[in-house]
Amino acid sequence: MVVMGSTVYAIGRIDGLGLSESGRLSTAVLAMVLMWMGGFALCYGKQTLQAAAFALCLTAFMIPLPTIILSKIVTVLQNGSAEVAYAIFKIAHVPVLRQGLKFSLPGVNIEIAEECSGIRSSMSLFIVSLIAGHIFLKTAWKKVCFSVATIFVVIFKNGVRIATLSWLGAYVNRDFLFGSLHHRYGGLVFSALSFAILLPLLMLLREPVGQLDGRISSGDYAAR
Repeated sequence: MVVMGSTVYAIGRIDGLGLSESGRLSTAVLAMVLMWMGGFALCYGKQTLQAAAFALCLTAFMIPLPTIILSKIVTVLQNGSAEVAYAIFKIAHVPVLRQGLKFSLPGVNIEIAEECSGIRSSMSLFIVSLIAGHIFLKTAWKKVCFSVATIFVVIFKNGVRIATLSWLGAYVNRDFLFGSLHHRYGGLVFSALSFAILLPLLMLLREPVGQLDGRISSGDYAAR
């Protein structure tokens, strides 16, 4: 891995490839992560590397995504959030006119910009879902299902956030569109909605304690 990391770093420094600044940064951090893993394997051995594989793989989230990939993810989050917000408006019988990512409510016009995509909170919650799945879930398919469900939950959460702030701005006070609930505390408040959905799902996917105890007892009996 040390050799691989060095090779990736050298390739990233080649001017002829035409990499952007974000691309150069991504390859440099990727090289650093690979060299860290290689150094860990050299110091602690193959068995320890396998035991720490999950924790080491999480360091991949240190690698900044290239702009072209990040923009596509943001676009998906923007459009998904817009669909959820529009559906909420329709269910709540809120008069709204939609043009793509722009919404017109009574006295208020809003646009779901890149900053409103929820990319940071989405990444944070996705990492939390990976860790929770690794700790509490035993089978690979359950871990994958839980992580994939997290993506849909964060889109739903962001759509609820947009719809709520827009409704408050249109019918209560326009300051809600520019206040602390939008820019400072909104992420924390609406993240509680994500956890309220994901926690029951995690409990549903989690193997019953009785089955785990039975497996442990059977394993102990077989060992004896």
